[in-house]
This record gives sequence, C-alpha cells and structure tokens, in this order.
Amino acid sequence: MERRYRLRAMGYDFERLVQRVAELLTIEPREVMSSGKQPHRVRARSLLCYWAVTELGMSNTAVGKRLGITQPGVCRAVRRGEEFAVSENLEFLDKRNS
Repeated sequence: MERRYRLRAMGYDFERLVQRVAELLTIEPREVMSSGKQPHRVRARSLLCYWAVTELGMSNTAVGKRLGITQPGVCRAVRRGEEFAVSENLEFLDKRNS
C-alpha cells in the first residue's frame, strides 16, 4: 500500500498513467483510450489496466468505467497486461523518476 501513496504523491494518476503507456509504446494517448481490437491498442489498454489496478490501486470497476469496458474485461486485460509487461521488461516508473 505504501507504494500507491508514494506514487500518488509523485503525481501519478490515471491520466498520467495513460501518458506513460503512450510514451512507452510510442503511440498517441488518444489511441490508448480508444476502443478497437488492433494489437497495439489491445496491448496499450491491457498495460494500462494492469498498472492502474496493481500500481495505483484502482478497482477493476473504476478502470472499466474509465475505458468503457466491463469489470470482467478489465480482469482479463490485467492478466494480458502483466504478461506483456513481463515479456517486454516494461517498468511502470521511468528510471529518472524513481
């Protein structure tokens, strides 16, 4: 829990998380938030869901409302996001900001 509070104190919220995912995947933030089944959007939204739930402590329901998807959809996206983050060795925090 302490990490979540530290991240919030550093200014990390959902919007900043969208920016971070877009930066890492070199896409526009609007693409992270837009629906679609294109692989780059699915990866971005999955990574966003994973970090929003695990790092920021948001509920699946809250994330789902922000993205316009169901709670079970967020749950599946969190699993995909975790697999993607591990396989690509992606870090939530930029090394310059940690």
